[in-house]
Amino acid sequence: MSPPMDLTNPVHEFQSMVGNTPGGLKAIAFDFDDATRFDATLTGRGVPSVEPRGFGSRQQNLAQRNPGQGIFAKAHEVLGLTGYFHVAIWVAIARTDPRAAPGSVFINEDEFSNKYFTIGGAPTGLLPCTGNLKSDLSRGADVSPNPRLFKVRLAYRSGNEAQLIDALLSKDAAYGDNLPYACFPDNNPDYYNSNSFAAGLLSVTGLPRPSEPNAYANKFPGWWKPLPASAFGQ
Repeated sequence: MSPPMDLTNPVHEFQSMVGNTPGGLKAIAFDFDDATRFDATLTGRGVPSVEPRGFGSRQQNLAQRNPGQGIFAKAHEVLGLTGYFHVAIWVAIARTDPRAAPGSVFINEDEFSNKYFTIGGAPTGLLPCTGNLKSDLSRGADVSPNPRLFKVRLAYRSGNEAQLIDALLSKDAAYGDNLPYACFPDNNPDYYNSNSFAAGLLSVTGLPRPSEPNAYANKFPGWWKPLPASAFGQ
């Protein structure tokens, strides 16, 4: 489709076309859903390095505006428990964001050069599935991008993102790392696991739990037994 009314560098979003005109910036409303995004290629940082596009097409459209940024749920297979999966929370912001300054919690870098951290739980015992449930930022297995079953952006208003990130960190800090751990806690009233932690933390911060685990039946033990709000100081 050609740009309407001589718009220069038009961007189609929120059911309108926005672009420059000789008289200034202009937005024109349409009655069809958003279809394309501009090319999300990042600025190169030296030859021959090539940074990835935001999953756009060869025509440089259908790309994500801020690829990889936001609050996600990430699932990967549990080491030593083949066929069972662990959920962690993955939070990424632009590398130019002041919150990503050296010394912050955003210590990792993804394939789009965003800065990110993760929050996830694990047992403290020397033997598997023993000890207490302890949460950590940027655990090695959670930080690793692969292999993973899914990584999905959670549904929330973008204007609330900074507040939600602060809430995730404060509620995580409020958890005392003191609940007993079991790999399969669903039938153990006083026990929880890393999936219980992730589900509970999302709930107390007002974030929705992803629906993806619903398709895997019992492969996410503890997911349907979230930590109670009282565990996070509520």
